Amino acid sequence: MSLPKVGKVTAQKLIDARPLDSLEAAREASGMTDAAWQEIEARLSL
Repeated sequence: MSLPKVGKVTAQKLIDARPLDSLEAAREASGMTDAAWQEIEARLSL
């Protein structure tokens, strides 16, 4: 599965931050801007 705005660097940041207990924790770990996060947030779940 791939997500828009999530490349190899962002994906690695999320992998390195596991375990994540909330989508907010994932957003913080990703380093993504609010605008980029809003584009993918509806596609995510924990």
